[in-house]
Amino acid sequence: MTIHMRTHTNTKPYKCHFTNCEYRSCFRGALHNHVISNHSQTTFKCNHIDCNKTFKTSQGLREHVFSHDPDSMFRCTVDGCDQWFKKLYHRKVHVRTVHSGLPPETRKTPRP
Repeated sequence: MTIHMRTHTNTKPYKCHFTNCEYRSCFRGALHNHVISNHSQTTFKCNHIDCNKTFKTSQGLREHVFSHDPDSMFRCTVDGCDQWFKKLYHRKVHVRTVHSGLPPETRKTPRP
């Protein structure tokens, strides 16, 4: 509850330690993401043939790798839309919310 309350009081106890960086956050995880995205020299390189893309996070690389294997992805079924999804459920939500104008389905029963 204390952590949640920081979002309402604008309390930001986590400060970036890099010189001349004024970034502050309510959450330690957000500060960690900031440091990786803005100050990290570490890169993750795509090993696909003729691809020289690099990413600051392994998650970014993982998401990019799907673009080299369209058979493992699901393309939007609406003509003129070129969105691709890693999961069939995400495509269904996309079609429902973007192209049908309907709200996402809400789960009627709690997950077990």
